[in-house]
Amino acid sequence: MKMRQKGKRVLTALLAMLMVITMIPVQKVKAAENFTNIRVNEAVTTTFSTDTYEQQKVIYHFKAPKNGVFRVDFNLLQYQGNDSDSQNLNVYDSKGNKLLNNISVSRSQPSVSSNIFASKAGQTFIVIVDSYGVGTSQFNVAYTNSENWENEFNDSAKTACTLKNNTFKYGTSNDQSFNSWNDHDYFKFTLKKTSKVKFTFGPKEVDGSSNYWTVTLFNSNNETKILFGTSSVKTNTVYLKKGTYYVLVKGSGKMPYKLKYQASAYTVKAPTIKSVKIGKYQTYQGRKYVYKRYLDTISMAKNSGLTAGYTVQVAKDKAMKHKYINETMKIVSYSDAVTAKAIHYYNRTYKRNLKTSKSTYYVRVRAYILDPFGHEIYSSYSKVKKVTK
Repeated sequence: MKMRQKGKRVLTALLAMLMVITMIPVQKVKAAENFTNIRVNEAVTTTFSTDTYEQQKVIYHFKAPKNGVFRVDFNLLQYQGNDSDSQNLNVYDSKGNKLLNNISVSRSQPSVSSNIFASKAGQTFIVIVDSYGVGTSQFNVAYTNSENWENEFNDSAKTACTLKNNTFKYGTSNDQSFNSWNDHDYFKFTLKKTSKVKFTFGPKEVDGSSNYWTVTLFNSNNETKILFGTSSVKTNTVYLKKGTYYVLVKGSGKMPYKLKYQASAYTVKAPTIKSVKIGKYQTYQGRKYVYKRYLDTISMAKNSGLTAGYTVQVAKDKAMKHKYINETMKIVSYSDAVTAKAIHYYNRTYKRNLKTSKSTYYVRVRAYILDPFGHEIYSSYSKVKKVTK
């Protein structure tokens, strides 16, 4: 029995070790003690003087001077190895996470540039140049100060970059662990009132490429709506309530993208009631026939604004406190009981909605549109219409 228990403990320990090993992230390096500090926009020369079967490498550190964007230009100056041999360069963040694809120079390709990476001021980065042979290379961290780019690492709602109304923000889909879909770029903006919002998104300079992005809108309740699945410049207009919103960009390409929202205050236009028809029907009640009323049709003037549906209220007093009807109805199609110009209420209630012989009623309606998450944005109510039947 003791041997079995001991065997179980050994097996459990081995499984725990295996889990730890499989959880270790890939494409990560440790910041070394022996490194050279460099500055951006200055050429750095690296020379390897030993021909060896083991990898030689030199480690550099640099700091982003301001918010901006950089790429690394890499050039081979001299090489004594085979034509197929190369010198390689990789860029990591201060925690050792790989940021950009490996770039290599050789006799057949002596010059190459990395992808673009956007940075916050003060962030530190690691550049590692490695080689197996003898040779000299030179690289330059080409840095451009700019407030128009995203500031990595904006990979969560908490670290989202702020968007300004009617101002483009530029970003990149960077290759982390050789999977650019791991790069999630979050942006946020706040609306102080209900607004009509137009989003523009696409490649930074050209319309159409082999790159592809998905762009998703979030509200404060974490409800989502996909705005784009695109490889070209596109626009999408929605209506949003007051509040803070987030935009998530995920891409499979390396081409820089641009994102902009344009918001203007929007009010759903209140409808105008032209006429209200109250019908009556005869029913047998208490051994005698009596007449009862029902709401038949509400006709409205043509509304130049958008309308997805209406709220109908019918009350027995002008203050609309004691209601017979208080119902919201969506326009589904032109053949539905609710259209843009009329509410054929009898189609929905089988003439049993008022259930009273009272002959004076007060009616009002309000229109609504839908935000991207399916929530109503209402107009004010129409003027109360007095109906005597």
